[in-house]
Amino acid sequence: MAQNRKHWKEVLAQLEARIEEHWRKIREEEARLQPNWGVIAHWEREIRAWEKRRERILRRLGRRS
Repeated sequence: MAQNRKHWKEVLAQLEARIEEHWRKIREEEARLQPNWGVIAHWEREIRAWEKRRERILRRLGRRS
């Protein structure tokens, strides 16, 4: 069981890193003179999907954020 928890904690850490990276990309894109709103919307959808996955993993581990 501990190995399983370790795996999910690693997955959570990877998700957090990806979410933060995409927020950084969004901030950089919005700072441009002509932001590409299509790519920003894409990144926001990915962030929402990863946040939902994060919540499911936390429930699986028996904790909520």
